[in-house]
Amino acid sequence: MFYDDCDHLPTEMTKYDWMTLPTYLAIIDDDAEGVHWRDGVRLRLARDPAIDEASAQACWESHLSRAQWVCEVGIYLDFDVTGIISKGEIAPSRKLH
Repeated sequence: MFYDDCDHLPTEMTKYDWMTLPTYLAIIDDDAEGVHWRDGVRLRLARDPAIDEASAQACWESHLSRAQWVCEVGIYLDFDVTGIISKGEIAPSRKLH
């Protein structure tokens, strides 16, 4: 499956974000472990940098950026289960990057 490049970043969680959450987590792990973007984009996003390096790198960078936002901010905006956590007022306990 090929992922579309993100040309804009919504300020709320999207259906695509929820469907891509496992991939986002893997991308964040890859980045933290120092996996080169060429290997990450090939493995996680099914893009071949040998075919179009600029597009593949842009795809990796946009997905990494979105993954960080989703995991640090976005996912918390969809949860208010106790009444203590209000939308936009929670900060994660640790930064992922």
